[in-house]
Amino acid sequence: MFQNAAGCFENMKQLVDPLSTASSDFSPRLLDALRDTMAAQAQEMFYEKAVKDNLKDATLARLARGAEELYSKAATAAEAAGYPRATDWVLVLNAKALFFRATTEFRRSNVCLQEGSFGEQVGRLEAAAKDAAAAATLRLSSGKLAASLKSFQTDVAARLTSAQRDNDVAYVQLVPARDALAPIAPAIMAKAALQPDAWMDSPPRPLFAGLMPLTLHSA
Repeated sequence: MFQNAAGCFENMKQLVDPLSTASSDFSPRLLDALRDTMAAQAQEMFYEKAVKDNLKDATLARLARGAEELYSKAATAAEAAGYPRATDWVLVLNAKALFFRATTEFRRSNVCLQEGSFGEQVGRLEAAAKDAAAAATLRLSSGKLAASLKSFQTDVAARLTSAQRDNDVAYVQLVPARDALAPIAPAIMAKAALQPDAWMDSPPRPLFAGLMPLTLHSA
């Protein structure tokens, strides 16, 4: 569904005259932001399905990294669009980007635990805790999202405390700084599903050309 929506916004961008000032709702920059937001939400659905299917943490980390990348792209596009009512929207996109950035490190830390890389596990959990804390401090209008971020922050903090204690007492491995951690390649599954050419007229008709003015309806 979200991929189809992204494709629809891409189609609309091709139909709209970029020099038209008829409505800011159809500016190319805003359509880019809407397309990228739909793609990011589609990627999030791929991640959620992978969690339900019990896929490995290494795969989940890459899917989460893809979601972070797409949400960051959508936030940048939404800010560039200059839409007057986009403040809350941009906040949510930035919160989601931070959440999935933290989730990437959190999932990868599980891989480190399985592989016996206990110092790296602590380093990735420290990175996850920092991003989760940043996301939780954003002033979001969505109480549900804010509560979810706070809960995730609590889970990461508890895991970090346990990992630090185990490493300090038993393993005594060097904890790398964040910039020394190996980057995680994104697995981006979401794409804008462009509609077939038959969906578009040739030449395209003006949007809403069939609508009658209100004065005619009132006559």
